[in-house]
Amino acid sequence: MLRLIAGRYDKTRPTMTQLIDREIADRLKKGGHAMLLIVPEQFTLGAEQALIREGGLKGLIGVDVLSLKRLAARVFEEVGQPKGQAVDEHGRQMLLTRAVLGCGQDLRVYQKSASQAGFQKKIADFIGEFKDSQLGAADLDAAMDKVDPDRLLSRKLSDIKTILTAYEGLLGDERFDEADRAALVAGAVGQSKRIAETCVYLDGFHTFSEADFNIVGQLIATAPEVTMTLITDDVDNGSDGAIFEIAEQTKRRMIAMAKDAGQEVAVIDAGELAVQLFGGAPKVQPAAKDLALLEDQCFAAIPESSGEVPAHIQIVECSDLWHESEEAARQIVALTRDEGLHYEDIGILVGSPETMGGTIRRVLSFYDIPCFVDAPKSLIGQPLVDCLIAAFEVVDRHFDTRDVMAFGKSPFSPIDGADMMDLENYAVVIGIDHGRWLTPFEKDAPDMPRTIAELNAIREKITAPLVDLEKSMKDAGTYRQRIAAALSFLEGLNVQTVLDEAAAAAVSDQDFEKASTANQIWNILMTVFTQIDAALSDEPCTLAAFMQVFKNGIDTYDIGILPEDPDVVDVTDPFRSRHLGKKVMIVIGANEGLLPPDASQFPILSERERREMAAAGLDLHNDRRYTQVQNQYTLYLQIASVTEKLIIYYGMKGEDGKALRRSRLVTQILNVFPKMQVHSALFFDPEQSWDWVTGFEGTENIARSQVSGSAPRVRAVAKRFDAAADVKAVAALAPSFFALDDGIADQLIGPKLVLSATDCRTYSACAWRYFLSAELRPVPREPFEVTLPDIGNVMHRMIDAFFKELNASGTRLEALSADERDRMTDRILSDILSRIHGAVFNSSAAFHYQGRKLRRMGRRTMGMLAEHLQKGRFEVVDSEHPFAYTLDAKGLAKPVVIQGSIDRLDRMTRDGVSYYKVIDYKTGSDAVKPSDIYYGLSPQLLGYLEAAVRYGRSRHEDAEAAAGFYFHVADPITNVTGESEEQAQKDVEKKFQMSGIFLDNQAVISALDSETDGASNIFTVGRKTSDYRYAPEGMAAILWKNQQNYRDTARAILSGEIAPNPYMVKDETACKNCGCREICGFAREIDPRIFRRLEDMDQAELLERIEEEQHEMDD
Repeated sequence: MLRLIAGRYDKTRPTMTQLIDREIADRLKKGGHAMLLIVPEQFTLGAEQALIREGGLKGLIGVDVLSLKRLAARVFEEVGQPKGQAVDEHGRQMLLTRAVLGCGQDLRVYQKSASQAGFQKKIADFIGEFKDSQLGAADLDAAMDKVDPDRLLSRKLSDIKTILTAYEGLLGDERFDEADRAALVAGAVGQSKRIAETCVYLDGFHTFSEADFNIVGQLIATAPEVTMTLITDDVDNGSDGAIFEIAEQTKRRMIAMAKDAGQEVAVIDAGELAVQLFGGAPKVQPAAKDLALLEDQCFAAIPESSGEVPAHIQIVECSDLWHESEEAARQIVALTRDEGLHYEDIGILVGSPETMGGTIRRVLSFYDIPCFVDAPKSLIGQPLVDCLIAAFEVVDRHFDTRDVMAFGKSPFSPIDGADMMDLENYAVVIGIDHGRWLTPFEKDAPDMPRTIAELNAIREKITAPLVDLEKSMKDAGTYRQRIAAALSFLEGLNVQTVLDEAAAAAVSDQDFEKASTANQIWNILMTVFTQIDAALSDEPCTLAAFMQVFKNGIDTYDIGILPEDPDVVDVTDPFRSRHLGKKVMIVIGANEGLLPPDASQFPILSERERREMAAAGLDLHNDRRYTQVQNQYTLYLQIASVTEKLIIYYGMKGEDGKALRRSRLVTQILNVFPKMQVHSALFFDPEQSWDWVTGFEGTENIARSQVSGSAPRVRAVAKRFDAAADVKAVAALAPSFFALDDGIADQLIGPKLVLSATDCRTYSACAWRYFLSAELRPVPREPFEVTLPDIGNVMHRMIDAFFKELNASGTRLEALSADERDRMTDRILSDILSRIHGAVFNSSAAFHYQGRKLRRMGRRTMGMLAEHLQKGRFEVVDSEHPFAYTLDAKGLAKPVVIQGSIDRLDRMTRDGVSYYKVIDYKTGSDAVKPSDIYYGLSPQLLGYLEAAVRYGRSRHEDAEAAAGFYFHVADPITNVTGESEEQAQKDVEKKFQMSGIFLDNQAVISALDSETDGASNIFTVGRKTSDYRYAPEGMAAILWKNQQNYRDTARAILSGEIAPNPYMVKDETACKNCGCREICGFAREIDPRIFRRLEDMDQAELLERIEEEQHEMDD
């Protein structure tokens, strides 16, 4: 039975793949026939993963996922291998090269072209197409009988027959190529008992080659059931039916083959099947009306126009490809940063990744956007291949100096770069060439750093393997013997070791694409030699002929590269796209002839000659009409599958400066939405451009082009980025150069200045950094990974939710049992983790592990917090306690509000005094050093204590600052070997020991830890004179100094002081972990003069300086 699941691409129902994955899964659960899913070659791995995921399966027992090529291997294993040597498409290229070279003198039209590699490749492609269409020499004879013998076409067909006959002669009875193999596969399928007991599914196809149609026909005739999905619409019923013409031809042919085999046929509507499999009316996602209308009408001959302006479709006019790529990059920054999308949600569609991908990749790199250009990577140009070709050329042209130099500069050469440079200089000066490479150098050259003896040693080292290769090639007479000579040469160079070392170094440098290339290149090279041996083996050949066959064979192979990180922007064309259903599709190069690509160029025979051949009975599918429909169909699939936004860019001119016309695709979209406006990016709003701020290059591009911009932020930044052109000159610039002028500070700040502790710390670290952070507001995109800030945020949210729930129920943390506390922790964390961006903790095994680790960390954290409270006498007042207060306005141009949120606020009352303790949760370690207090680099705990005291006094309490601590949220691992359980627990407690400042008051210290006896596992007690302890007057002094730092910071900001002045204390600098490092520009090459050198100090020096300042103010 043949089942055809047919329907258009409909985003409101599951995809075709999801439908058959669900059906296969349901059948597996019920039992019955074995099943086979056949997909295109490049989709096998993804199809296996999708089947497991969509079907909810634990494995693939009972179903195989194969391509048609792998199906061939499977059935041959069962019924027996065919006789003869298989020659794949690469071997066919090599055989045809040999055939063309052998019969070149007999050709009438192509005689002069026969020796050219370009023609050899074209004729190989044509012969492949010819044989795939199940045509042969007899068909050519029949066609020539119908063509005027004086016509050019007749002479071309005669040449093609000559080449085809020579090629078939080389194949002989001992070999068979891909077209012959397909016929053998079809016969084997008909004999397969396994296929006769297997239900077959075909997914991801809309047509087949003639040879593959024969295989599919045998599957239909042999298997108990064949099910195929087809994205199509009835040509007669749809106004855009033309784009489904090829798919409909496939449907009709499949039905005809089934009927010829006596099989029943059922055409199933995809929407109705979705209801059966998923129940009800499944809605995968609500489709945007404008995108749904575009799918329905974009390719219609006479589209139904909409009176609406589409909200999810944009068309943008740019100057050229570079400009298009820049606009796309900025759009990607906005989408990932502001709308929560990940790079993997975005695809870039182009007509030719090979020619356009390099420019797009370069532009995206300026904006720190990772991308994967899905373009074939040729072996020609790879160092190992170039090294081998250079060696062959050395032998063939008898040590031409250019060839020797090319070999010597290869990483596989036996001499290093320094030796090669000196050898080349000597050869150029003295005129060494050909045979002189094989005799010792004698003549001295002026100003040479090497002696003649040293140069001769280098000469002997580089020529030795080449001389051995020359001798081996002279002794070789056949292709097989020349392959053996080449392999011996490569082994002598230790090529495999060099490749392994290169791969390891690339992995160490995180260059996984380079590592993948190094790992593949040797295997591919061995495959090329294997194919030459299979195709030509003991055929006699000259070295020149061997080189030509080798080069043409190498040229048919590509290096397969996959992105090392799945979260990348795919840059691909409609044919190679790995994924349908991107949330956002960006089309670059929507110009006539680029997308869809020009369909008028065909190898060997022109479009008109192909039509004549069709009329004469030789119908080759690859004519202009067929190619156009193919292009339109694949473009339809890409556009129809977009779920959230479609953005189309086209350029006004090409790389050659010639004007370009926009693509018919743009016209089709505008026909559907006549009220839609094409946005011109030739002129743009400079203020809006700051919404796309990213790394330094992207920000600099905007800033430098907007020096005369009228927007406040633009005027404030543009001229400062000009200064970044010469970083070492920055220190010489007066601070006034960077001061905000012309009322810009007033415009940017607004009616009042609002500061947090982080703002003050940032400004104290570097004023320029504060300005970039606060006014450019560069918001990083949310990465699809677990980062340290993620862990900190999760822990903050978990602890806050925990205490708020306890406060609401009137329960104290220390009153809970360990089991109650752990269950509550797990419940709260599970809820938080499920809502972290993109549910990342549920997305993979690695992130599942991170989630488990966080749960363990959460349990330990809450357990230790409970222990701290149990051992002390402070009680929790509030969690995430918000505060805001206004600084004394004296000397300030505007009101200044200090605001923030205290992670945890605790209180202990003794003798009528309310002592307040503040805790800040940290995933990293931190401390409060006296120098940091003085220079405003550690305002957080002191600022929180000030707010806590103000809170207490607002409640009419006699409030005092008792302590401020950083609680280190951690998942400590201790070495318990040889330790008692009690000692191990103490080690864990020590890992959670809090650091900070506290009042040197025995009542307070005992309330912090009732078990302290000069030491504590809860907080760092230190010596009596340590920098952590502050007497009451000392605590008051540092709180006063912190408030003064707030005032000084506010005054400077209001005055527009933004000069770059990063601090340096000993070896620590503000630039080391600066979040604006990629935008700043000044941090790229730091001039030591820029740094503001700060003195380190102890508590005594700190308090002495504060006292001096207070006296000065009193005076």
